[in-house]
Amino acid sequence: MLNINIYEALEPDSPILDFLQIDNSSTLKVEKFKKFRPELLKLLQQKFDAEDNIYKHISLYTGIMDVLLKNIWNTFNITNETASLIAIGGYGRRELFPESDIDIMIVLNDESDDVKHKIESFLTFLWDINLHIAQSVRTVNDCIEESKKDITVLTSLMEHHYLAGNKALYTEVATVVNDSKIWSSKKYFKEKRQELDDRHKKFGDTGNHLEPNVKENPGGLRDIHTLRWLTNRHFKTESFEQLAKIEFLSNSELSLLQEAYIVLAKIRFALHLFVQRGDDRLLFDYQYEVASLLGYKNENRNQRVEEFMQVFYRTSNQLSTLSDIIVERLHSTIFPGLFKRRAKPINERFQIRANRLEAIKPDLIITYPTAILELFQLLQEHKNLTGLSDQLQKLIIEHLDVIDDGFRQNKLNCNIFIAIISRIETNYRELKRMAELGVLGKYWPSFDAVTGRMQFDLFHIYTVEEHTLRVFENVCEFSKNTNEKELATYHDIFIQTPKALLLYLAALFHDIAKGRGGDHSVLGEEEARTFSIQHGLSQFDADTIAWLVRNHLEMSITAQQQDIDDPYIIKKFANNVGSLTKLNYLYLLTIADMRGTNPKLWNGWRSSLLAELYQRASEHLRDDIESATNREELVT
Repeated sequence: MLNINIYEALEPDSPILDFLQIDNSSTLKVEKFKKFRPELLKLLQQKFDAEDNIYKHISLYTGIMDVLLKNIWNTFNITNETASLIAIGGYGRRELFPESDIDIMIVLNDESDDVKHKIESFLTFLWDINLHIAQSVRTVNDCIEESKKDITVLTSLMEHHYLAGNKALYTEVATVVNDSKIWSSKKYFKEKRQELDDRHKKFGDTGNHLEPNVKENPGGLRDIHTLRWLTNRHFKTESFEQLAKIEFLSNSELSLLQEAYIVLAKIRFALHLFVQRGDDRLLFDYQYEVASLLGYKNENRNQRVEEFMQVFYRTSNQLSTLSDIIVERLHSTIFPGLFKRRAKPINERFQIRANRLEAIKPDLIITYPTAILELFQLLQEHKNLTGLSDQLQKLIIEHLDVIDDGFRQNKLNCNIFIAIISRIETNYRELKRMAELGVLGKYWPSFDAVTGRMQFDLFHIYTVEEHTLRVFENVCEFSKNTNEKELATYHDIFIQTPKALLLYLAALFHDIAKGRGGDHSVLGEEEARTFSIQHGLSQFDADTIAWLVRNHLEMSITAQQQDIDDPYIIKKFANNVGSLTKLNYLYLLTIADMRGTNPKLWNGWRSSLLAELYQRASEHLRDDIESATNREELVT
């Protein structure tokens, strides 16, 4: 963070200066200081400019709070020998946002009643003037014991800066929390990584919700904090810049982390200024105003929000992927024995070490671009592989530009891509990995175009690309034999479909044309047909996929908005479908689509409506199989 002189940053007539001009003889009046926070928020709002360095705004607020707390502390006559006032947590790392909790700790060297009374009065005054104080009062021994018991306490104490009082006490606390005897870097890594995984699972392992949490979502600010904590514990570093100096981070990774922080910090700062409470969720009601604060100027309200949110989602996704890579690298650094095992080549390009796939040569992707797809196929073929080494992930991200038009039109690459998404049980896992590493968006530019694209309706809770991946996951689930009653029914229908690949591609293309203007079903139809032919499918199969994309909403609309007890409605729907095979595909695609829109909206009522329509349409097609399909098509 920047170190700025707040007296130079504030205008001479700023009302804030009146609150900071406190000396030991001052009489503090609660009523006067209750006006401090409103005046400070007003100042931050006036000074906020999206074009400015966000560190400047954060440092100004943090610096003002430093001076205020130090001066107030001094008026309570707490002698330097008895206690120390320390900023910890977010405040300790010099990162205060307008509605952040102000984390402070008072370390006691004297536990006499007189000292405790003065400290109680000091804290009461801070609460009375409506500061968002989160406080703890401890001795040095308390810090040791609490840190041993609770990793959250230790993490909070690891980030600290001195405010006032006994500096020797502060130094002692800083020394204590860095002691590996309290928490070794190995133990700390295991606990903190589990905490990271649990937090991600809480948010569905994605930041692509339409109302994301800027701080806690995967790819949010908390991921950056976690990287700081993990590396700090092991390397004793205080910044990502120091990690680059010791070559743990590459310069490009450092730049990506810095850029991600700037984007997310600006959003959180603007969000707090608008909402004026400690809410880190980008709710629909906030997004337009926050976008405006951040300088987005499109006159169309939805397009302004969409432009802003697309920047957020792309930043979040990029950070989430980079975070995973860095955590894996740190894992191999902290536990080197696991990763020094002998490598076992599996072909002339790749090898396995510690159950992870590695490139044999660092220039692999440059010399043989097809390897960037082949590696996902190898992950599917070798069941003992648990993932990619951080070295290989880094190579992929740094060489995505090998995927160009020539690469996309290469028949071998087309065949490998189709083989990856056709392989039952592992196809969703690897397609999702391809999306996270940026490979899918480069290979299929239309997917990149919808990445981070919002959906302005009452039903979808995910961005277009996240919804697409979830629909694909659902159709992949139908391939699995299960005892779960509802899924078992879908599996029985799935095994009646002649080619699962057609269903997989229809799932990927059903919403791909959203945001282009016009009917996305019509626009997506032709793109799905072209893609399918390019990837070696027959004209008949390509037409089936295109038909599914064009009609992917018909079954849900018919079931939910029309009278399916009316024989005419059933006949009209069945004749449009034309065959039992198409009906099976459409039914499974519709189920997968609705389940991937919003899990809370999928219920027994919708399930039964679709099942009823499917059953009646099936009966009609069996009774009158030639009513909508000619003999030649059936033979084909």
